[in-house]
Amino acid sequence: MKIKCTLAMSLDGYIADEQGGYDWIMGDGNKVNDTEKKWDFESFMYDVDVVVMGRNCYDLNMHKEFLHKEVVVITSRQIEDDTVTFLNEDILSKLLEIKKTKKIYIFGGGILVSQLREIIDEYAIGIIPIILGKGIPLFHPDENRVKLNLKEIICEDGIIVLTYIKKGE
Repeated sequence: MKIKCTLAMSLDGYIADEQGGYDWIMGDGNKVNDTEKKWDFESFMYDVDVVVMGRNCYDLNMHKEFLHKEVVVITSRQIEDDTVTFLNEDILSKLLEIKKTKKIYIFGGGILVSQLREIIDEYAIGIIPIILGKGIPLFHPDENRVKLNLKEIICEDGIIVLTYIKKGE
């Protein structure tokens, strides 16, 4: 069982613009460098049991995109919603417990990814052909290093998807 994370980021490392927008996430139309293999989100999701997201994604109703999956929201607030599970303490240990029997997908949020980066086994990062200049960074400052090995490179429509696994796995 693994904990996987997929995110799109600008070439300068942002996952959203300053207002949290992500309408800039698209290719450039150039197919010259396309690889034979393409990123297949449906296949990726087929292999996922639990979707974990932060409260900001929940507030944007993104949890509704995953009604066919178990959804866990990491938040410090108390929220009433029977369709998802909320975690607000012992987050790392609870996710590691879930990982024993289920495959986990970390969905969005730079803060969430930064908090969980020590337990994420695989990252698939799509680099979008744009420089935003400012916005919400993919990783927030932290002292902990996580060493990775490149597993795969896919290019489609100017978007490079780099898949990394935690070193030693």
